[in-house]
Amino acid sequence: MEIASLPKASIRIKGKHAAVILNPSGKHDGNASLFLDESIQSHFSTEDGVVVASPGEYEVGGLKIRGTRYDTNSSYSLLVDEVEVLLGKLSSFEKIHGKLSEHPIVVIDVDVVVDPSFVIPLASNALILTGEKAKEVADTFIKENVKTMQKYVTTKDKLPLEVETVLLSA
Repeated sequence: MEIASLPKASIRIKGKHAAVILNPSGKHDGNASLFLDESIQSHFSTEDGVVVASPGEYEVGGLKIRGTRYDTNSSYSLLVDEVEVLLGKLSSFEKIHGKLSEHPIVVIDVDVVVDPSFVIPLASNALILTGEKAKEVADTFIKENVKTMQKYVTTKDKLPLEVETVLLSA
């Protein structure tokens, strides 16, 4: 599995057989588009692949997607190459963290600057921060424990034993 930063705060999550793009900014090479904010998805059509912007369960090219909505934002739980990945905005997770379950990988679109300590228990192997305010929030962690990279690559067998924090940057 590969989780990569794309231009304009988009992210590609690529498994062996399919890829999804989180908050795409235009045409892309993914099989599906996922949107955290319902207002963005109105600019896309099924010509851009499968468009997922609402609650429900989906399967695209072997990737299983479960969407949940809180207010106007969505969060997603993906099963990619046998690894569960949780995706969402930090502002949403702040409101609902008690309702979320632990996932091996948690990808957070950092849209607000708050103490992120409530999300740390959600990630059992990797916590990936991205978004416009990700650097500010990453600076609240112990600096030597944060890795900065453009893409994060792992497999089920190679997940770190201790939680690693990654600042995903373009």
